[in-house]
Amino acid sequence: QLFAWMQQNEKTNIASYSGYIKFTGKSLDPMKALDIYNSIKDELTRNNVSVCNSVLDCLVKNGKFERCLNMFHQMKQAGLKPDIVTYSTVIYFFTHYY
Repeated sequence: QLFAWMQQNEKTNIASYSGYIKFTGKSLDPMKALDIYNSIKDELTRNNVSVCNSVLDCLVKNGKFERCLNMFHQMKQAGLKPDIVTYSTVIYFFTHYY
């Protein structure tokens, strides 16, 4: 409810999106995490490596491997430079599921 209020009142930021996406991942709802990500209107927030890493982590932890790879490619196409968290998540994905 709090996050919905934040969205309605335009009080969201990179940290709030990243945190809420992580929360939905722990709640085993990766599709909701993708919906939240896709609903981000601000391009700077949407194309932030921290927000994208949260989505990647959520997808990996919930076994959404194809979507994880798609997200990784989408990040690179958007011009984001993967950081250590991005690569750690992708490496975890490959070492545990392939």
